[in-house]
Amino acid sequence: MNDELGDFVEMLTAWHSKKVSNLRDVQEASKEGTLLKLGDDDEGFPLTDREAKFFKIGIEVTLMELGTLPFKVTVNDDSDEEGGAA
Repeated sequence: MNDELGDFVEMLTAWHSKKVSNLRDVQEASKEGTLLKLGDDDEGFPLTDREAKFFKIGIEVTLMELGTLPFKVTVNDDSDEEGGAA
């Protein structure tokens, strides 16, 4: 794998892991009384118990859609291929 592709795969994998982790953190913290702020809204509004449950469901659906990355990365030893014909 060339360096640029390897760097891209590393960045994509890190991005995906971070997004999943952030969504799990928000999901865990969503309880009755949690203040939800959207966009530039400085005030926000507290979630009711019912709203918090539905919010958690929404995050779970988002996590299902994100899923796992549709590829696996393996590193091959290219030393045998070096010096081969181009």
